[in-house]
Amino acid sequence: MQHQVDVVSVYQTNDLPIILETQKTPFVIMDMVKYGLSIPGLSVVTSDRNIATKPDVLKRFLLAAAEGVREAQKDPKAATAALMKNWPNPPSERAVFEQVKATVEAIPVPQGHEIGWIDPKTITDALNLLQSAAEIEAPKPADAYFTDALLQ
Repeated sequence: MQHQVDVVSVYQTNDLPIILETQKTPFVIMDMVKYGLSIPGLSVVTSDRNIATKPDVLKRFLLAAAEGVREAQKDPKAATAALMKNWPNPPSERAVFEQVKATVEAIPVPQGHEIGWIDPKTITDALNLLQSAAEIEAPKPADAYFTDALLQ
C-alpha cells in the first residue's frame, strides 16, 4: 500500500508553533539548518543613500533591535507578554512563546560580532542556491546585497 506524502514548507519561527497547536496528525519536521542549509533570515532593508546620509540613525536602530533580541533571549516570557499586549488578535500565548523562542534561537550571534552581523559566505551561498534553482541568472557580488558596516 502506498501512502501519499505531502511536503509543506513553513517558517519555524512564525507558522510552525501555530500549526503544531492546531494539527491533529503528527508530521516530520526537517530542520534544514542541521543539514547544512545556511540562508539569510531577518533583515533590515534600506537604500545606499540612507546608509550614506543617515548612518547614525541606522546604527542606533540596529543597536536597539539587537538589545531587544538580547532581552528576548534572556526572558522569552516577558517578550511574549509584550507581544501579546501589543498584538491585536494574536495566536495563543503558547504559540507566541514558541515563536519568540524559535526566533531568538534562529538569530546567530557570531563570536566577536554584534547581533545582526552576517558572514558574506551566507549571502554567497544563498545566491548560489538561487542560481542553481534557476531563480536568478547571475548573482552580483555579495556586498551588492548587504553591508555589516553599520554594526562596527
